[in-house]
Amino acid sequence: MAQYTVVTLLDDIDGTEAEGTTRFSLNGRNYEIDLNAGHRQDLEDALAWCIKAAREVSGNGTTRGRKRVRSPRTGDIRAWAREQGTVLSDRGRIPGEVVAQYESAHA
Repeated sequence: MAQYTVVTLLDDIDGTEAEGTTRFSLNGRNYEIDLNAGHRQDLEDALAWCIKAAREVSGNGTTRGRKRVRSPRTGDIRAWAREQGTVLSDRGRIPGEVVAQYESAHA
């Protein structure tokens, strides 16, 4: 038996049939909203002055697929912290308190 499924997007503002999904980001958070053509135009109009002054960036702002570059100082901080008896993992962010102690000791 064959089935035919129809998916209808509904505008998240008023529940009418939506034209599509709009994605946007603000303050490091990603959002998506289903909008009809009128609401999509309202959103574009409201943001037009910001978009005109903004810089376009490529990608979505995540570091996936890009290799993070470690500061040469990171290894020095980890080694110094271990000499001081501080337990740190080999990877990940170094706590700000440890960085501040290192900087204070090497000022």
